[in-house]
Order: sequence, then structure tokens, then C-alpha cells
Amino acid sequence: MREGAPALAELESLLDGTKARSDGRAPMREEVPFRDELSYWPSTTFERDTKNAWILMFDGVYLLSYSKSTLYRVRCVRG
Repeated sequence: MREGAPALAELESLLDGTKARSDGRAPMREEVPFRDELSYWPSTTFERDTKNAWILMFDGVYLLSYSKSTLYRVRCVRG
């Protein structure tokens, strides 16, 4: 678990589920400040392998699990 990171559902709230990009994936919401296409850790551990955590990759809006030892960013999400 990433201390201070938002939960997966909070990070996913940055996506606009009412729209789709050409690849069918949801884009980042227009009103989100500091829009980018980087990858971010949520605080949510991957259930099937607790050595991994979810990661949300905004460059293609992929949701994957990676080893918790991998270095990625943490993004603040305001509720």
C-alpha cells in the first residue's frame, strides 16, 4: 500500500466514463487540472498477489498490477 496515495476508485474518478477515445478507453476528465499521460500508484493492493499493487497508466488508460518495488508517481485526488 502506498502511504498517502488515493484509493483506486479515487484515482479512476479522474476518468470521464461518458466519453471514449478512438481506442475505446475513457479519457481524463476535461476539468482535471494538470492533465498528463503519466502512470500513478493508487493505495490499492492487488488482491491476487499482495506483493503487487494496482497502477493506472493514463497514457492508454490501462489498469495493471505491478510489483510494489517499482517506482511510479502518486497523484493527489481531491474528493
